[in-house]
Amino acid sequence: MDASTAAYVHRQELQNQVIQLQEKAGDDEKHHCNKLWSTQKLLKHERRLQFFLTSKSRERKIQDDASTSQHEDEEEGDMDQQKLLSKGKQKNQNGDENLQHNKPLWEQGEAVTGEHEVSSLLQKFMTAESQNFALFNFINEQRAELEHHHAEVEELHKEIEDYKRSENIREEQRRREYEVLKKQEEEAFAQTVQLEDDLQRVNNIIEELSTGIKRLSTWLGCDELLLTLQTRSSTSATKHPLLCIQSLVEQKINELLTIHTYLLTKDQTQPLDPYKAASLILGHTRKIPLQNLPLPLPSLTKEGIQQTGGIENGDAEKEEEPPFSLTDLRNAVVNQVIRSGLDL
Repeated sequence: MDASTAAYVHRQELQNQVIQLQEKAGDDEKHHCNKLWSTQKLLKHERRLQFFLTSKSRERKIQDDASTSQHEDEEEGDMDQQKLLSKGKQKNQNGDENLQHNKPLWEQGEAVTGEHEVSSLLQKFMTAESQNFALFNFINEQRAELEHHHAEVEELHKEIEDYKRSENIREEQRRREYEVLKKQEEEAFAQTVQLEDDLQRVNNIIEELSTGIKRLSTWLGCDELLLTLQTRSSTSATKHPLLCIQSLVEQKINELLTIHTYLLTKDQTQPLDPYKAASLILGHTRKIPLQNLPLPLPSLTKEGIQQTGGIENGDAEKEEEPPFSLTDLRNAVVNQVIRSGLDL
C-alpha cells in the first residue's frame, strides 16, 4: 500500500512538472515569436538604411569620378572631354534617378530615427547591428534551450508511459496475489472451523472417557490418593494421564480377578494340588479345573450388564437388541466381574 501511494504521488509530481514545462514552452515560444518579429522589423529597416547609404556613397563616388574625368578631359583634349562629360552626365543621370528613387526611403528613415546627420545615423546603425547580433545569439540560445526542453518533455512522456505499463502489470500481479491469499484465507477459515468442531467432539469424548474412568476407579475401590497424584487433580480425571489411570484400573481388575480365582479354588469339593492352585491364582495356565457353577446370566444392554432380577420394567418379553461391539462386551465383562467380586 505504501509503495502504491508513493508511486501515485511520484506520478502526480511528474505530471505537474510536465504541465509546467509545457506552459513554460508555450510562453517561451510566444516571447520568441515577438522577439523574432521585432528582429525582422529591425532587419528590414537596416536593409533599407543600408541601401540608402549605399546609394549616397555611390552618388558621391559618381561625383568624384565626374570631377576626375573632367580634369583629365581638360588635359587630354576637347574630344575626350566631351566623351567624359557625356559619360559623367550619364552617370549623373543614373545617380539622380537613384536619388529620386531612394529619397522617400531617406525621408522615411529620418522620420523614424529623427536623425538628419549621416554620422549619427551610421552610429545608430552600428549600435542597432550590435544589438541585433546579441539578440540573434540570444534567440539561438533560447531555441536550443527550447529544443532541449522539448526533448526532456518527450523523455518524460516516455518514462510516464513505461511507468504506467509497469504499474498496470504490478497492479494485475497484486490483484492475482490478493485473490490467491483470499482463497487461502477462506480455505484456512473453513479448515479452522472444521478443526474446532473436531476438537470439540474429541474433547467431549475425552471428557466422557475421563468421567467413565473416574467412575470405574471409584467402583473398583482404587486408591484415591494415588489416583489424585497420577491425575494431579482431586475432582476429575484429565485427558493427559489417562494411560496412568487405565494402568491403575487394570491393576485393580487383576487383583479382583486373582481374589475371585482364589475364592473359586476354595469352593472346590476336591482339594487341589498346591502347585496347581498357586499357578491358577497367579494366572500361569489357562486350563482351570473349575467346577461348573450355576451363575445367573446377566442381561446385556448398551449401558453395561444388568442382573436378571434387576430389570426395572419387569416385562417378560424383551426387545431384540443389535449385536454388541468388542468394547461393549469388554465393559460388560468388567462390570460382571466387579459385581461378582463384591458379592463374594
